[in-house]
Amino acid sequence: MVRALKAAKDPDHWLKAMEAVVLSRASGDFDNYTALGLWVLESESAIG
Repeated sequence: MVRALKAAKDPDHWLKAMEAVVLSRASGDFDNYTALGLWVLESESAIG
């Protein structure tokens, strides 16, 4: 998860990478297929 997050450009890319990991490891039926990704960025005005 952390590697995918570090490599991601944005939340969409991170979620797609995580989905690929889940699908490569999951088997059978799974009922909890939900994810939420968001980026929190500091604005330049908050920095200084």
